[in-house]
Amino acid sequence: MVVRNTNSTGESRKAPTLDQKRANHALQRTLSVQELSAMSTQLSVNQLFGSPTLRIVDLQWRGNDRQTTPEYRSPQVQILLQRSGMFVMHHGQSKVVCDPNTIVFIDAGEPYRMTHPARVDCACTALLLEPGVITPMMRPHETATPDRPDGLFPFHDCPNDQEMAIGHYTMLSLVQLAKREDSPTIERTGLTLARRVVESGFQFHFRRRRPVRPNTARAHAELTFAVKELLGTHYPETQSLRAVAAFVHSAPSHLCWLFKQETSLPIHRYLNRLRLVASLEPLADQNPDLVNLALELGFASQSHFTRAFQREFGMPPSRFRERTICQAQEQIRKNVKD
Repeated sequence: MVVRNTNSTGESRKAPTLDQKRANHALQRTLSVQELSAMSTQLSVNQLFGSPTLRIVDLQWRGNDRQTTPEYRSPQVQILLQRSGMFVMHHGQSKVVCDPNTIVFIDAGEPYRMTHPARVDCACTALLLEPGVITPMMRPHETATPDRPDGLFPFHDCPNDQEMAIGHYTMLSLVQLAKREDSPTIERTGLTLARRVVESGFQFHFRRRRPVRPNTARAHAELTFAVKELLGTHYPETQSLRAVAAFVHSAPSHLCWLFKQETSLPIHRYLNRLRLVASLEPLADQNPDLVNLALELGFASQSHFTRAFQREFGMPPSRFRERTICQAQEQIRKNVKD
């Protein structure tokens, strides 16, 4: 979703003030301990909202090559919600695919690197929170990880779902529509989304699973990563199960079972949801030609896309933008009444 430089009446806003430009420049410096010019990709950083407890940041970068970036550390906790494109986040020896189906967590001070295997442009919304803000959100789940250092995530990703995807774009619509006096509403909406994401992460990673040996768990994770990377890079293309299995050197039946165990979704459902969540960016930003959008995402036709979208989100794609704007306006009205 491109955050436009207009107010709720559609009038053009004033150009960013010097203080706003300085805030964005300072934000770029705090996102890493090295200069962003050293990155192999071109990164654009735009702060959409800022308060003492929460910052909402729009990150967009061009995936020009497949090189891995230098190592970075964030002074704040980051929750990354991918809107378009795909990249790989490296945390030490582990790595996760960050695509529109996946939400990524970065701890304050944690080193990380990025790779862009798809060589496509990416757009991402980052929620930046101080560790003291995120800790109370994790406290109800401390029994799951009693030995966890305070404030550190015991996982690096979790699946995106319908509720969080709609909440994400409602928050972005709210940022566009809100005035200065609506800042508490934006903050409350963003923190509610962050709390829901943290809860979902614990529910997913500490669900009941059949115990396996550490070596087997690593092998399963690597195979799942390979499938996610393939689908995230080529999701507009037709992908048969046999072709995916051959690419990752696995038997189709075994791959089906393993992928569902690791992600809670069958491969075809994961691919379908990836296409559908990727459609939210153009749908929220404008009224695109649904025929062209459906074909670009890999659907056979507009009707195929519309049926799949209706099943996933409970509304036709033509109503998504209206739905998020209406929800944002309702949040503003509630704030005025309070």
